[in-house]
Amino acid sequence: MNAAVFVLMLASTCLTCHSELKARFAEDAHSRKGVPCTACHGGVEGPLEMEAAHGKDFRGVPERSQIPRLCADCHSDPERMRPFNIPIDQYLYYQSSYHGQALARGDTRVAVCTDCHGTHDIRPAQDPRSRVYRENVAETCGRCHAQKELMERYGLSADVVDQYRASVHFQALASGHPRAPHCATCHGKHGAAPPSVREVSEVCGLCHTRSMEMFLQSPHARAFLSRGLPACVACHDNHATTRVNPERLVEVCGKCHETGQRPMKVAAEIQTLLRTATADLQEAQTALEAARAVGVPTRAMEERLEEARTFLSGVQPVVHSLQVGDIEAETRKVRSIASEIRSEVQRWRGHRTAQRFLLIAFWFYLLLTVALLEIRRAGLSGEKPPEGPPDERGSVRWGALWLMVGLGGLLLTVFLLMQVTSTPAFCGSCHVMQPYYQSWKASTHRNVPCVDCHIPPGITSEFRKKYEALSMAAQYITQTYGPNPWAEVEDASCLRCHERRLLQGKEVFHDIVFDHAPHLLELRRGMRLRCTSCHSQIVQGLHITVTESTCFLCHFKNQRLGTGPARCELCHIPPSGPVEAQGVRFDHGDVRRFGMECVWCHQKSIRGEGAVPRERCLTCHNEPQRLARFGDEAYLHHQHVTEHKVECTDCHQEIQHGRLPLTPAATACERCHLSGHAPTRDLYAGLGGKGVPPRPSKMFLTGVDCEGCHFLEHAARGGLRRANEVSCMACHGTRYRKIYLQWKVVLERALRDVETAYASAVRWAPAAPVLQDVKANLEFLRQANGIHNPDYALALLAWSYRQVQETVRGRPVRLPAWVQVPYTSSCMNCHQGIELQTAPYRGYTFSHAKHITVQALACETCHRPHEVREPAEVLRPGLACGPCHHAPEVRRACQDCHGLGPPGDLRLADGRTFPHRLHASPEDLDLACGTCHAAGRLRPDPKVCQECHE
Repeated sequence: MNAAVFVLMLASTCLTCHSELKARFAEDAHSRKGVPCTACHGGVEGPLEMEAAHGKDFRGVPERSQIPRLCADCHSDPERMRPFNIPIDQYLYYQSSYHGQALARGDTRVAVCTDCHGTHDIRPAQDPRSRVYRENVAETCGRCHAQKELMERYGLSADVVDQYRASVHFQALASGHPRAPHCATCHGKHGAAPPSVREVSEVCGLCHTRSMEMFLQSPHARAFLSRGLPACVACHDNHATTRVNPERLVEVCGKCHETGQRPMKVAAEIQTLLRTATADLQEAQTALEAARAVGVPTRAMEERLEEARTFLSGVQPVVHSLQVGDIEAETRKVRSIASEIRSEVQRWRGHRTAQRFLLIAFWFYLLLTVALLEIRRAGLSGEKPPEGPPDERGSVRWGALWLMVGLGGLLLTVFLLMQVTSTPAFCGSCHVMQPYYQSWKASTHRNVPCVDCHIPPGITSEFRKKYEALSMAAQYITQTYGPNPWAEVEDASCLRCHERRLLQGKEVFHDIVFDHAPHLLELRRGMRLRCTSCHSQIVQGLHITVTESTCFLCHFKNQRLGTGPARCELCHIPPSGPVEAQGVRFDHGDVRRFGMECVWCHQKSIRGEGAVPRERCLTCHNEPQRLARFGDEAYLHHQHVTEHKVECTDCHQEIQHGRLPLTPAATACERCHLSGHAPTRDLYAGLGGKGVPPRPSKMFLTGVDCEGCHFLEHAARGGLRRANEVSCMACHGTRYRKIYLQWKVVLERALRDVETAYASAVRWAPAAPVLQDVKANLEFLRQANGIHNPDYALALLAWSYRQVQETVRGRPVRLPAWVQVPYTSSCMNCHQGIELQTAPYRGYTFSHAKHITVQALACETCHRPHEVREPAEVLRPGLACGPCHHAPEVRRACQDCHGLGPPGDLRLADGRTFPHRLHASPEDLDLACGTCHAAGRLRPDPKVCQECHE
């Protein structure tokens, strides 16, 4: 017990009589912060007499209906809560919750603060003994929601807590997962309410972001929302949340779809892909365990197996997209790794077999040699043979034996040399091979010996492999190897591990969809490609990796971007959702909706022409007959690409592709319009103004040139078209017409206001240097037309206005009002000037100025992002103004927002109409709003009507 608690309990005369609470209150959060009993119960602290102690404003045990308001007296007070860093909006949330709304209707059976937090034993939420500790929340909620009789009153199920305890969420919570959800995670804390159908996916998406991203790209997304179905719950249940096992995928889909329909076929394909990947992974695991049992080093393979498991777990979110191609690409990574592991295990087994054979041969040779020596020694130690001619047959016999021993030793030596020279370590012993050896050690092929790739499979190749191994050994011993090694890898070597199934289907590489089949099985631009045409030997220290410059040469040389092999759709699938790059957020779903072409924005994604200078040939060739065929493209590609592995960049100059560095207004229009359009060019690039750092247009950052808006028309129709709202609508749809016109109005008004302010200021301080910068900005924007970069133009005008304001401060000058958004938001990239606009809402006039510039409310408070909105949606579903405008601390007359109510009669739920203005108008009954709408209640109690009407 700390000193503050001890002093409080000594001074608390309440605990003298209520001693049974002393132990509990000693651990209470309020007690530890020095909050006395009288703060909640009223009365006087100090007197021992009951009449005196219970005097003044003593309330005793508060009524249940009073408890939330009583707690809010302190917990909604900023000065009291600031020292403890406790939010002060809990009561507002509670009022918007189902509990709070029911309590406001007079239902005291619903939960109030003390039901969840306790009374005299309240502990912080981080305390494991607290009722609202994350692992105790389900039990706390279950005190009410598990009561069958109570729940029947509200038409709710009483087994939701039991369902939750059987879910994967509770299993994760029980295992100590730090982000495992409990009741309040999905339903909210003080604002507890079941998520609506349209909110379910948003709630689940807070944790399952990747799965939700994939789901929004699937056919299910719009179908579920249009039919009012809760997205995630349809397959995974709500409280009894379960994972959909791949084995049950078809069964789950069959709940909504009939057998034979295309969705069921897609489900079967996805289930097969997941089953196959899981089976391949299990086979690799079994092979690895068997290899480990016989002493094969498996550490590197175990790391690869763990990587495959990670890939397999990453497939689960992609399944929500229902895109078979994407799922196949993800599972192919798993199967590829599993195949590599099985091949590696098989190779090690072959090595172990060879080692055993070598060991047997060595011991046989050793024993044979020892036996022959022993026989020879025994013959020498026997009796001296009789005189006479030597036994020539015996000499020949011994000579043959020694010859066999010598040949055996020679063969054994040769075999040992071939084994040693087949190891990567031997390859790396030559100093010229060090770069290749080091890059191999860091590559994904680090467990594959060099000879497995550089010598193709087959019996003939095995002999060639051993011959070249001996040749390398001889060159190494005699130090006659060359300084420029050259090697070619046959396709058969690659396909020995990367099975032919890799040629079927598509592969995802850096968000690019690549299909091996047409590249290896068909002629590409008249050429037969090989694996190593794209997978280089060594690129920037990487061994056998994709050489992107080869792709760019094939696809873009002598091609117009967007046509032929340079069609963007060959490799890129436009994202269906928003993408953010260089600070710009763009919804690529508009590409298909509005029939946009990629080149409208990505015009400058290629640099270089891929030419072949004639002098490049001289680096390898000097024969006149070869140089004479310089222009024979088919012959040169057949010799260099098909027959021999020659890097494309050895001959061709490089072509770059991707997000290239942008230069200010680098456009073909500059050839003629450089001088006249210099201000426009600079404004578009975010340059040329005074007082504001460079701020390029968002369209400039994405590579849109002048031709993107001032596009050329057919020559017969007059050439160049002036940019207008149609230019915006061509890419962004009809909704951008309103935005374009809003920009023009806002920019013109802001420019006019700053010019007026400048004219007033220059009379008082004509020589002020800062006003010269203001004048320069005004002239610059008049010439450049601010519509080319509204963000930068408004920033220049805002800076100029502040300078004028400072110049005339303290002088009798009246400047035009200047309204500015007090925060930064990506919404303002398009909606500049929205802070000055009003909009109709439910028959009333809504002012953005009050909510944005006065209250500093973020746009997301009322509006959802465009990518998740319904077509006609403006405000968030279920948005209510009451929690803010009807809060007790907000003192405002109802007429400030509602006026006298709707102009027509209100239609009630039972079909009758109610003349609202007749009751509220001063010319008629002139009733105060509180007469019917007590305590901010939207629907008056029918009993109120009976007071006037019988």
